[in-house]
Amino acid sequence: MEEHIQTTNPQSPKPQPALSYTRFTFGILWPIALVDLALIGSMLAVYAALGKLAPAAWLGAALGFAVSLLDFIVMVISLLNAEKKENTTAAQLSVRVLYIVRMLGIIALLVLALKSGYFNPLATVLPLCFMRIAVKLSEFIRRKRGNPA
Repeated sequence: MEEHIQTTNPQSPKPQPALSYTRFTFGILWPIALVDLALIGSMLAVYAALGKLAPAAWLGAALGFAVSLLDFIVMVISLLNAEKKENTTAAQLSVRVLYIVRMLGIIALLVLALKSGYFNPLATVLPLCFMRIAVKLSEFIRRKRGNPA
């Protein structure tokens, strides 16, 4: 059996602890979620101004927000897991497969929810589009402040 002896150099910098999934995910998630909520609030204000603000719009907005947030969290975690893989082909394949699974899950959930009749279709789908806007806007704000990635 081979022994591994670890030598330490007192002048070398201490290794940084690995960033946990929870800390990383929520560290980048909260600004995106706030922007997404602001966009959803704007959407609901338009619904109110048009006199179309009904419980179905509230439920649709809540479902769209929850689905988009969950999708974003799963995406970040899958990318972090793929980054740890040594084989780049396997990492790319796992990201692609999980993307397909995520999209099929979202489609199935939305079809079931919209067939139930409890959710406003537009108010349900728009928050899914708002997430992309929220990611771009929060990235722009982060860069404007000079924060590194």
